[in-house]
Amino acid sequence: LPDTPSENTQNMEISADVEEQISEPSYTVTVPASVAMGTLSTEEDNTQAYKVLVKASDLDGTLSVTAPETGNLNSDKNALAFANSFGTKNVTADTEGTELTGEIRVTAANVKAAAAGNYTGTTTFAISYAANK
Repeated sequence: LPDTPSENTQNMEISADVEEQISEPSYTVTVPASVAMGTLSTEEDNTQAYKVLVKASDLDGTLSVTAPETGNLNSDKNALAFANSFGTKNVTADTEGTELTGEIRVTAANVKAAAAGNYTGTTTFAISYAANK
């Protein structure tokens, strides 16, 4: 008999786990704790600018900051309307410090019609993140 090599095969199953690496953004949004309007004028509209600071890294998406367009300042049972120009602002790139600006406005006509008093109010900012798909 001729010398022929014999073939023998064996199978080996290979398994491995690859964990899904989801990049999570890191961000900080700093809203001023308060804005002082001072004594309001009845002769001209009253405005006070403010800044919201955003720091973000690994931002593979859109970070949105939104404030309501209107609100009320209250003194006992009296209300004084204000407008907020901030609207919705988006940040789509990493940043070490982006300043987003807005302005609180109380009209002179509203001040003229308001009862005397110390008026305070609150506006709430909504912060959301949507990842790119």
